[in-house]
Amino acid sequence: MEYKFTADNFESEVLKSEVPVLVDFYADWCGPCKMMAPVIAQLAEKYEGKVKVGKCNIDEEDGLARVHRVMNIPNMKVFVKGEVVGNIVGAVSQDVLEAELKKVLQRNRKRSGRFSYRGTALYAQDGIFIIMAVCWWAAGRRKSRWSF
Repeated sequence: MEYKFTADNFESEVLKSEVPVLVDFYADWCGPCKMMAPVIAQLAEKYEGKVKVGKCNIDEEDGLARVHRVMNIPNMKVFVKGEVVGNIVGAVSQDVLEAELKKVLQRNRKRSGRFSYRGTALYAQDGIFIIMAVCWWAAGRRKSRWSF
């Protein structure tokens, strides 16, 4: 399902979304934007449930375009938890957009994980594991051990 983003629903549908969001900033009079319309529609169908895919008309929502610094169109921005993590400007192939979405989904999957290994807590964030030390008392003195 292809979403239509407006000033009224942008915060709830994009900035506070639990899943990544691809927003196509476009205009009705723009030739390259018209070329991208079927690509965006196909991505919306293909990634339904994994990524919200939608459009924002900059002629109707010029405030959103200014806030998000849309200088050229078509301009596709990928939002994760309210932050722009990807930006593609101009008419591109579906493969280019899919590669960006796959990269974001991969990063998002890593970021959301929490694993346990030998009593330590590992938090995955952007591919970097932060390992919390497990401290215990042994033989009357405090020891710290890092597990990798």
